[in-house]
Amino acid sequence: MTVLLSNAKASVPPKIERPVKTVKPIPVTQACRSARSRSKVVDKSKGKVAVLDDAVKLRTNLRETLGSVNDLIRSIKSERRQTKLLRSTVDSLRKLQNI
Repeated sequence: MTVLLSNAKASVPPKIERPVKTVKPIPVTQACRSARSRSKVVDKSKGKVAVLDDAVKLRTNLRETLGSVNDLIRSIKSERRQTKLLRSTVDSLRKLQNI
């Protein structure tokens, strides 16, 4: 049970004032502006068919990459199993040596 006394003052730690950091904006260069305008021109010049072809190519590349990643994961898991089996075998041989 907590009792509050009206005359008791709670000790409040003093506030620590920290300097405010200002972030400077990154200046936009002429090269950035021209790159942006070029990308807009390229996007406008492409038709819906070209954009669809790009999407299909991207999907195909992603699927191939996913297959490669899955193969890599499979080989890493296999190596871990082999390492674990090798350690177990070495430990067993050491125990047999001590008998």
